[in-house]
Amino acid sequence: MEGGNESQYEGQFFENYLRLRSKPDNFNDLLEFPAFTALLPDLEGRTVLDLGCGFGPHAKYYVEQGARHVTGVDISEKMLEHARKVNNDLRIEYVRCDIADPAIIDLGRHDIVCSSLTIHYIEDLTALFTNIAQVLDSGSVFLFSMEHPIATANNDEGRTNNLTDGYMLKHYSEEGIRQGEWIGAPITKYHHKFMTVMNSLIEAGFIIDKVMEPMPSKRLMKKVPRMKKQVNRPSYLIVRALRR
Repeated sequence: MEGGNESQYEGQFFENYLRLRSKPDNFNDLLEFPAFTALLPDLEGRTVLDLGCGFGPHAKYYVEQGARHVTGVDISEKMLEHARKVNNDLRIEYVRCDIADPAIIDLGRHDIVCSSLTIHYIEDLTALFTNIAQVLDSGSVFLFSMEHPIATANNDEGRTNNLTDGYMLKHYSEEGIRQGEWIGAPITKYHHKFMTVMNSLIEAGFIIDKVMEPMPSKRLMKKVPRMKKQVNRPSYLIVRALRR
């Protein structure tokens, strides 16, 4: 998880989040990150806009892969302060901004836009994708991951879909806000049907190039048994789209 609302990173939640991400068996590093980076285009000499950069692990990876400049954007100043400490580089600029704000257009044109596990915090996908399209040239890549729509579907009071419980899908067709709790704090997400995600991209001027639902290898399931549930209900959706 990256990005999110500023209030979602206050106090103990911020510390809990960093502690979670530091664990060697966290789902981000073992499942989402390898699949996400496998879909990246060649970064040599390119400029990258990293939306919902969190504390900057992806931004640092992009410059290590040859990116000429990376602009990391996040709404949380706490996350950005940490990013400047642990993932600092002369080729990285960290900027505080809500990625849903049209002000991201003012950050200038980029060769590639990436967003890791942030899109499910956005209510209006068409508006977001339209803004992103304006900072990309024709044929440029927009790569993002999000919580899979089947993972955000549940809307029963007091229950949320998560990585350990079985997913509940009876509210799948009911798009909108989802309130829940995660690592000791309330959290707000938005559920979008798979169809809505795809159509919002198309309406914003993108061509869908590749879609991935990361699955663990047999080796990974043996190493981390709780990964076995991912085979029947993927946690992540990754999409690579091209600016039309």
